[in-house]
Amino acid sequence: MPDWVAHLALGFLAGKAAKVRDISLVLAGSLIPDLGRILEFLPLSPRDIMALAIPFHSIAVSALIAGALASLVFRKADLKYAFSLLMSGAALHLALDAMMMYTIGGVVPLAPISYARFSAELFPSESFVPAMVLSLAVACYLAYKKFKKA
Repeated sequence: MPDWVAHLALGFLAGKAAKVRDISLVLAGSLIPDLGRILEFLPLSPRDIMALAIPFHSIAVSALIAGALASLVFRKADLKYAFSLLMSGAALHLALDAMMMYTIGGVVPLAPISYARFSAELFPSESFVPAMVLSLAVACYLAYKKFKKA
């Protein structure tokens, strides 16, 4: 599974490419599907944790969390804007995870409606290739911006 570095790098690059004003919302959204990892700190068996964490990697649960975050933090005028940026980050996260080969069979984008799994199987789940490529792309972008100003 791509680590948070890859998810944040992809969110950063997508936000910069789209010229998003509040890129921090895209970055926060790119971590929403991994909020289920909080369950690892509870005294549950690994099997129970996996069963409870799977729905977090779905569009519906990500939308519920993004909506809750947006409504708690932003005023009504900015609600749609904040929700769309949070969901953009979550969608990028799910897309990146869907590219990985998983021993458990992939991501479940339509949970809790359907627990059918999807995986494009482009990279092994323990591969750091996406994180390295995306981190290099962010470094190149930042270097370009710095030297462009000079």
